[in-house]
Order: sequence, then C-alpha cells, then structure tokens
Amino acid sequence: MGVCLTANNSSYSFYMGYFGFHALRRSIAEVIDPEFAQLYHEMLAGVFMEDRIEAEKKLSKLLMDEDKFPEDIEPILDFLFQPDVEGKVSYKTCKKLYDLIQDVNFKGKSFRYGCYQNSEMSDYEMFKEFLKECYRYHRNMRWY
Repeated sequence: MGVCLTANNSSYSFYMGYFGFHALRRSIAEVIDPEFAQLYHEMLAGVFMEDRIEAEKKLSKLLMDEDKFPEDIEPILDFLFQPDVEGKVSYKTCKKLYDLIQDVNFKGKSFRYGCYQNSEMSDYEMFKEFLKECYRYHRNMRWY
C-alpha cells in the first residue's frame, strides 16, 4: 500500500510509499526551518512517547516565534500534519506551498516510486507544476 497524491481533473498523480510521502513533507518542513524540520521528523518517526511529548512541547514553543513563522503558516502546517491517508488541502494552500518552495533546488531528491519517476523532470519540479495547476484551476489537492 502507498499514497496517491492528486487533484480532480489534474494531469498529475504522484504514487509513493509512506516513506516517500514523509520525505516530501519533511523536505517542505526543511524549507520552513531546519530546527522545525528536525522536530517534525522526530514527532512522525515513531520516537518513544516521552520523546514525542517533549518534541511536541518544543515544536509548540518554536511555532510561537513570530519572526520565524508568520501567521499564514497554518495552511502549510495543515498539509504537514494531516494523516497519511484521506487528507486534503485547498487550492489556496497549494499556492502557499508553491510560494514557499518555488525557488528551492531539491538537488535530485525524489519521493515517488522508481517506476513512476520521469527522467525529464524531477519529482519536486513536477510537484511544483502540480501546485501551480491546482491554484490556477482551483483544484483541491488530496491524497489517499
């Protein structure tokens, strides 16, 4: 089993495993802030409950820093913290995600199954195009 990330009537569908989906979301978390990304990873990587509670406390404190995290970060956090199955975000969130990662070079990182990878365009470049398409045509991104 895996994850399919897509939108209705989209020309893009991304098939990946749960580790691939975590890699995608962790890469986005790294763009936000390295410390945030580390805490995000610890929370989702199945660390011991005591460590997870401590990571949640640190994350809450970190997110209160208005210099690092503007108010409009909430939709992106919604994308990052939804369950791996049956999730969705609005086309407006897709625009915020695109604005966040549009100039980032992910240096050949991939998140999809190998049989679905395209040699002409990296996974992340395709994901950026998908986000633009979602916003342009008011399509909500969903995964299942």
